[in-house]
Amino acid sequence: MRNTLFLIALALVFSCSKESTEVIPNNVAPPDNTIDRVIKENYINKLYISMLGREPNIDEFNSAKNLLDEEVTIESREHLVKSVQAKEEYYDNMFNIIRQDLINGVDTNQIREDYIYGFEEALENSDDPFETQEIEESLAKLYLLYNSTDDMKANAANIKEIQARCVDNFIYDEINMGSFNYVVSIYQNFLHRYPTEYEIEHGVNMLDDEQAVCFGGNGNSKSDFNDLFFNHDGYYEGQVINIYNRILFRDPSSSESYELTTLFKTDNDYKELQKRILITDEYLGIE
Repeated sequence: MRNTLFLIALALVFSCSKESTEVIPNNVAPPDNTIDRVIKENYINKLYISMLGREPNIDEFNSAKNLLDEEVTIESREHLVKSVQAKEEYYDNMFNIIRQDLINGVDTNQIREDYIYGFEEALENSDDPFETQEIEESLAKLYLLYNSTDDMKANAANIKEIQARCVDNFIYDEINMGSFNYVVSIYQNFLHRYPTEYEIEHGVNMLDDEQAVCFGGNGNSKSDFNDLFFNHDGYYEGQVINIYNRILFRDPSSSESYELTTLFKTDNDYKELQKRILITDEYLGIE
């Protein structure tokens, strides 16, 4: 009797064990689309550093996490990028980057104290009408440069206009003295290459008030040279290359360059160009 009861109990145990480990056909767990917490946090920190030049504070970090959904979808990334771009600091940082690239980091205090004050004093002491006119023209350009950040915040100037201001003033001319150096600096700073002999010859001629062809157009002044350049396809392509190098640390592919160059030339919206790269899986860190 005891043996019989033991065998029945043993059979029940094996029966339960078999039932608990039974595999149900086609029972596949749904994919987990959530993004690892560390990836989210790194993304938020990188965004702030890229756009504001600093990491977020605690409140900003928590707010950013709330804007990102569990899957960190493209839509939620767009909301976050736009929210950071809307901060006034964004324009301060953009001007900091531009002035570091083009005028050796000269800041607004230096522009005012080292240059504007000096030209204002020279203007007061000038009694030569031609000299007075030159000083007034130089001062007008320095005032524009000095007001760059405020003008961006007020939507009175875009990134392209600020860059044009940075290369058309006494400070930039002092750094890149002479027509030859000016031409070379434009090609190297914006097109990421050295100009050809033909480009140097025609660029120098135009800057020296001679009729010449540059960037697909005719002109005979520094103003013509700059206007032609900042409306040339090469300028827009150079900006795409620059932003890829700055954000993704690589050159864009041919298709990436064509697509974003066309976009930027069409709308002149640097924020949109920047956003297109900042919302990619590559920048997020999951590619």
